[in-house]
Amino acid sequence: MNGNPFPSFENRTAWLADAMRILDQVFLHSDLELEFIKRVAALRARVQACAAQYDSEVDKEMAIHRDAIYLQHDVHKVTNYHTFIHRLEETDTLNLVACYLPESSWVQDMLRKPGFVVNCYLCREWATDHDQNRDCGFPTMPPVVFLRCFTDERRDFCWWLQKLVAGLAMLPQPPTPMDGYIARVAEYSRAHSHGDNVWTYDRIFETMREAKFRAEGRQINYRQFLWTGWEDTLGRIRHDWATAATRVCGFLSSDRSDELVKAIQYDAGTYYVRSLTLTWDRRCVDQQPRQWVLEWLRHYHSALKPRFKHWRRILTIDRVWPLFYVDKRLNVFAKIRFHETGPGCWEFRWIGRLDTPGSELWKLVRSNAQDEQAKRTAAEWSEQLERESGHGGGESEARRGRVNDGRDNDS
Repeated sequence: MNGNPFPSFENRTAWLADAMRILDQVFLHSDLELEFIKRVAALRARVQACAAQYDSEVDKEMAIHRDAIYLQHDVHKVTNYHTFIHRLEETDTLNLVACYLPESSWVQDMLRKPGFVVNCYLCREWATDHDQNRDCGFPTMPPVVFLRCFTDERRDFCWWLQKLVAGLAMLPQPPTPMDGYIARVAEYSRAHSHGDNVWTYDRIFETMREAKFRAEGRQINYRQFLWTGWEDTLGRIRHDWATAATRVCGFLSSDRSDELVKAIQYDAGTYYVRSLTLTWDRRCVDQQPRQWVLEWLRHYHSALKPRFKHWRRILTIDRVWPLFYVDKRLNVFAKIRFHETGPGCWEFRWIGRLDTPGSELWKLVRSNAQDEQAKRTAAEWSEQLERESGHGGGESEARRGRVNDGRDNDS
C-alpha cells in the first residue's frame, strides 16, 4: 500500500501541462462561441497562476485539470449540435426548392447530387466516451436513415408502453438515445438561435419526414397543400415566403434564393388566391380564394383531417394509468404522469392503433378491458385525484388528463 496519498510533483506538473494542451486543442479544432472563449481565457489564467507558484495547492491543480476536460467535452458536444443543425438546414433547403420549384432544372441537378458527409474530426483528435461517439454518428446519417432508426426506436418504446399499461412490463423505461438527442439539439437551438432559425423537436421531425417523402417521390408540392386545409395552406405559404431567404442562406446563391422567394410569393400565392391586400410590412391580408378552391374545399371537406401529432418528446415516466384509452378512430392512448411535469399532471400519449383485429395490441386492449383489478386500481386513483384536487363533484383536470391533440408545441 502506498503510504503517501499525495500526488507527486511529476503528477502535478503533468496535470497543468495536460490542461494547457487541452486548451490549445480547443482553440485549434473548434469554432468557439463567446462563452467558450471566456472559459478558455479563465482556465489559461488559472494554469499560469499555478505554474508561477512553487507551492501551489494540489486541489487547485486537480480542479484546473478537471475543468479543462469538462470544457473539452462541452466543446465537442456543441460542435456536434452545430454539425447536426447544419445538416438539418441543408435538408430544409432541399425540401423547400423541391416543393416550390419542382420543374426547375437546377433544382433537379441539386437533388441528384449526393450529400457530402465527413465523420466528426474531433473524435479523431480527442478522447471520446461512448455517448459522445454515438451522438457524433447521427449527423453522418442520411435523413432517411436517421428517421428510419428513430422510427424503430419509437416503435419499440410504444410496444414497451403497451405492455407497461397491461402490467406485463415494469419501470424503469428503456433508453431512447435518438429521441433524447433530438430533444437536446432542440433545447440548444432554442437557447442559442433566434426567430425562425429555432429548431424545435417538431420541426426536426417534420423536416426529416419531408425528406423521406422526397426521397420516395411522395413529397407534396405547393399545388397539393389543400389537403391540409385552407388555413394551413395559407399559413404555410406565408411562413415560407417570410422565412425562405433566411433558411436557404449559405446553401443557395442570391439569384436562386430570389427565384425561390418569388416562386413562393407569386406561383404558390396566386395559385390559390385571386386577390389579396399587402400591408406596409408586406403581410398578406384579406386573401380571397379562387372559385376552384372553394369548390374543391366543398367537395373534399369530409376528407380533410386535422394533423395529428402522434409522437412527442419522451419524458421520464413516473406512473402509468392501468387502463388503455381508445378514441373513435381506433387510436390507442396511455395516460401517463411524468417526473418533469409534476404529480398533478396526467397526459395522454399515443401508443398505437387498433387497425388489425387479432394483433398483439388488439389482444392487450381486449384483455385490459376485462381486467377487474386494473379497473379497481383506476377507480382508487381517480378518487385519490379528486380528493387531492379538492373537487367534491365533477371531473377534475387531473382526472381527465391532458389529451395531445397536436396543437401543443414541444421544444
